[in-house]
Amino acid sequence: MSIKFMVFATLLTSNGPYFGEEPPGLEAKLFAPGVVSTGLYEDGGLIITPDEKQVFVRVAEWPIGYYSRFFEKQGKWQGPELASFSGNYWEGRMADHPDGKRLFISSPRPIEGTGAPKDNDFWVLSRTEDGWGEPEHIKGPLNSEFDETDLTFAANGNLYFHRQRGPDHMDAFMSKEVDGKFTTPEKLEIPGYQTFWDVAPMISPDESYMVITTEGRPGPTGSLDLYVTFKNDDGTWTIPENLGDKVNSPESDKLSTLSPDGKYMFWISDRPLGKNWSDKKLTVEELHKPYHAPGNRKGDMYWVSTDVIEVLRPK
Repeated sequence: MSIKFMVFATLLTSNGPYFGEEPPGLEAKLFAPGVVSTGLYEDGGLIITPDEKQVFVRVAEWPIGYYSRFFEKQGKWQGPELASFSGNYWEGRMADHPDGKRLFISSPRPIEGTGAPKDNDFWVLSRTEDGWGEPEHIKGPLNSEFDETDLTFAANGNLYFHRQRGPDHMDAFMSKEVDGKFTTPEKLEIPGYQTFWDVAPMISPDESYMVITTEGRPGPTGSLDLYVTFKNDDGTWTIPENLGDKVNSPESDKLSTLSPDGKYMFWISDRPLGKNWSDKKLTVEELHKPYHAPGNRKGDMYWVSTDVIEVLRPK
């Protein structure tokens, strides 16, 4: 309760884009400490609606991972509040459709509406006058008996996502929406995607590059790192390249999203803040304080200018 009150009080004085935060440059920057990055396990990237009036943050705390919603009212940010669709199942990742009228989530909720969770499928919520409708299961070839997760949209509405058919069998896919229905997903041939532990394909608005979360690829890595692959003129993809130490840390860096204009990338980092020793003996209260603040290695939101990606684009 105290953490939620602290966050709410902070937001009442926050206004402007990105909660009034100064935009980052080419180095990773903690995003909205005490507002979005709170010491809870923020996980899954930042979701900003195309009109930039709502922000969703996934909190992956046991036993139920949920979404918090922030919203702008009379020029000031309000919240967080529990998202209307969240709170009874461990929700997966979310993506906002570029039309601004729909939200898509990956969720294990049963199609029947009640009971134990199943595999992750995609669901859609339609915008209403006062918020969002109930999640509706997407029919057709988009969903399968396997886990569909980690979805993002290009500006033209093409949907990119991850499908896991077992612990070591993972693929990235793309599906187009034609006359309101999604086409049979097309498997993307990203070099090494099945060889290494690759997940969370995040597409750029123009579909010219994709950022993935990976483990085990050659190069300087933490336990998880962000890599970028660029689309060639013939439709193939380049070998994914590490985004470097301006973005990645020795800890886990994962699950990226983009701002609506594509200028900034957001992701989750487990990097610690501060030092793990003290010149003086600390009290119990002082020892507990870092557990309820950013930098406690549970996962915080970071952001960076996407110019850091453009530097790596093949000439």
